Amino acid sequence: MMASHQQQPHHHQQQYSFDQWSDLLARVSSSSGSQGSSLASAITHFKSFLASYPLCFGYWLKLADLEEQWQGTTLAATATHIRATQCAPYCPEIWTNYVKHMHKSQRLDDVDDVITSALSYVGADPSAATADVYDAAVDVTKERASKALADDDQPAAIEAHKRISSLLARAASTPFVDENTTKRYRHELAEWVAQLPLEQSASDDELQELQNASEYAYSHEGLADMRASRHEAVDRYAEARAPFEREIRRPYFHAKPLDAAQIRNWRAYLSWEVRREAPDQASTPKWLRGSTMRLFERCLVACALYPEFWLRYAYWTESRGAAGGLDSARDILVRACLHASRQPEPHLALARVEEKRGDVEAARMCFARLDAVAPFLVSAAEALAGFERRVAGTVACNASLANAMATSLSAGKSDYYAAVSVIRARLLACGTCKKDESTPDGGDLQAARDVFSEATASVPNKLILWEAWLAMEENAAKTQLDVNNVLALYERAVDAPETQEGLSHDSRASLGMRMLAFANLRASGDALKAAEDRYARRFGALPCVGATAPRMEVGASTDSKKRSVAEAFAASAEDAPYDKTLRSISEATTSGDVADVKSAAEANPAPQQAQYQTQKQYEEAYAAWYYQQQQYAQQYAQQYAQHYAAQQQQQQQQ
Repeated sequence: MMASHQQQPHHHQQQYSFDQWSDLLARVSSSSGSQGSSLASAITHFKSFLASYPLCFGYWLKLADLEEQWQGTTLAATATHIRATQCAPYCPEIWTNYVKHMHKSQRLDDVDDVITSALSYVGADPSAATADVYDAAVDVTKERASKALADDDQPAAIEAHKRISSLLARAASTPFVDENTTKRYRHELAEWVAQLPLEQSASDDELQELQNASEYAYSHEGLADMRASRHEAVDRYAEARAPFEREIRRPYFHAKPLDAAQIRNWRAYLSWEVRREAPDQASTPKWLRGSTMRLFERCLVACALYPEFWLRYAYWTESRGAAGGLDSARDILVRACLHASRQPEPHLALARVEEKRGDVEAARMCFARLDAVAPFLVSAAEALAGFERRVAGTVACNASLANAMATSLSAGKSDYYAAVSVIRARLLACGTCKKDESTPDGGDLQAARDVFSEATASVPNKLILWEAWLAMEENAAKTQLDVNNVLALYERAVDAPETQEGLSHDSRASLGMRMLAFANLRASGDALKAAEDRYARRFGALPCVGATAPRMEVGASTDSKKRSVAEAFAASAEDAPYDKTLRSISEATTSGDVADVKSAAEANPAPQQAQYQTQKQYEEAYAAWYYQQQQYAQQYAQQYAQHYAAQQQQQQQQ
C-alpha cells in the first residue's frame, strides 16, 4: 500500500476556492521567471494547492518543472513525481508524466520499476489516458533495447525485447473504451513478435502458461492462439461494460460538479460491478481480478469531491470480511477526509470506523476536525452524543449535548440549539442519557421538562420545541390531572406572545388544533368545552351572529411544521435519524388519508347568511358546519398521531 493511503487528514489556514487557487497559481507562474525568490514563492503556492487538490495532474507537472528550475537538478523533479504518484496512484496522467520524466532524465535503468508500479495501478484502466502510459513505457523500453544493442549487450537487449512484448501483450488485453486503440496494440504486438524468437515474444509467465496448456502448441502459432482466446474474453468484458463506459464524459478530476447523468452512471456501474464480482477471486482470470476495487478507484478520481462514493467504497471494503478490511476502510476514509475535507460525511464515517477499531482518541479527533469543518451540525452533535454514550456512559452523553446547547446559544445558532435541545430532552426522558450517576434507570421526565423549559424560554419562537415537549407530555399523561397539566402547557404555548420573539400566529393556531384533538380524546367534557371556547376566542372561530365564518385551515399546521423543520435543520448537511423522522411525518401529513381530510374540509365552505330565509336556519346550518369541521380536525390529528407512533415503533425496532 502506498504512502498516500496512510496520510492523515489536515486542513490549511487559507481555504481558497478552486477558482481562486487557479487565478493565484496563474499569477505566480507568470511572474516566477528565473528569479530565486519568485520561484520559491511559486513552489510554496503550488505545494499548498496540491495538498488540497492532489488529483490535478497538470499542476504536479508544473511543480516538477519549477523544482527542477529552482534546484538545477532533475532529482528535485523526481521527488515531486514520486510524491504525485503517492497522492494519486490511480491517475494515469500522473504516471505518464513520471515515465516521461525518467526517460528525459536518462534514468533508463530505473524506469522498469516505475513502469511496473504504474501498470499495477492503472494498467487495466480502459480510458485513453492509460494508452499514453503504455506508449511512454514502450518508447522508453525500445530506447533501452537500442542502447543495449549499440553496446553489444545481448542479455540486456533480450530482456528489453521480452519487456516490450509483455507491455504490448498487456496493452492488447486491456479493454479500452476506444476499440481502435485495442486494435492498434494488437496490430503492433503481431508485428513486433513476428521478428523475434518465441522466447523473446512473451513474458516468462506467458511462456509457462503456454507450456502447461495442452490445447496450444509451444510455438508462435500456439502463442497467437492463446492470446486470441484471451482477447475474445477481454472483448466480451469490454462489451458488457460499454454502456457504462460510454456515459463517462469526464474520467479525470475537476472541481466543477459532475452532471447528474454521470453521477447516476457511476452509481449504476458500481452496483453492476459489485453484483458481478465472484466471491472466490481464485476462480477469476488473472487479468480480471480486483476489477471492483479498480473501478472504485477510477470512480474516485472523477468523483473525489462526492462523499457518497468514498463511503460506499469503505463499506464495500469492510463488508467483504477479508483480513484487514477495517484497516483498509480506515485508509479509504482518511483519503476521503483529504479529498473531500469540507464535507462532514467522511469525518463522521471515519470517527465510526476508528471507534470500531478501538481507537477512542482517534475517533474524538475526527469529531474535533468535523467541528472545525462544519460547526453546528445537528447530525454531528447526535453522533458525538451516541459515541460518548457507548465509550464513556450516559452522563458523558448528556454532558456532550449540554455543551452543544450552551455553545450554540452563545453563538446565536437558535435552530441548532432547538434541535439539540429536543434530542437531549428525549434521551433524558427515556434514560439514554443521565444528568448524573445518581439518576435511576428508566428515564428522568423532570430533567427532560427542565431542558424543554429552559429551551422554550431561550428561543420561544421554535415550534419544534413546543411540539416535542407536548408530544412527550401527551405520552406520559396517565391521570386526569396529567391531562389537565398537558392542556395547561398547550395554553402556555398558544398564548399570544408578549414580544416579537414568540411563535407566529400560524404556529399557535396549529398547536391550538392539536390541543382540541388531544382534549377530545383525553379530557373531560367540561375541559373540552373550555378548550374549544378558548380556541374560538383566540383565533376568531366563535360562531356568533354576523361573525365572519372562520376557515378551518386543516393543512396549516403541516405547512408551519415544514417551515419549522427546515429552519431547525438548515445547518445540517446530513440526515440525522431525528431529522428523517420529522420529515417523513411532515411529508405523510400532506398525502394519503390526511390529504383526503384536507380536501374534504376545503370542499365544505362555511354557510353564508344570505343563503337562508331565517336567522334560525342560518344558525342551525352554521352549527352543523362548525361541528363537521371539528370532526375533520380530529381525523387529521388522529391520523397524524398514528403515523407518528408508527414511525417511533419502526425506529425502536431498527
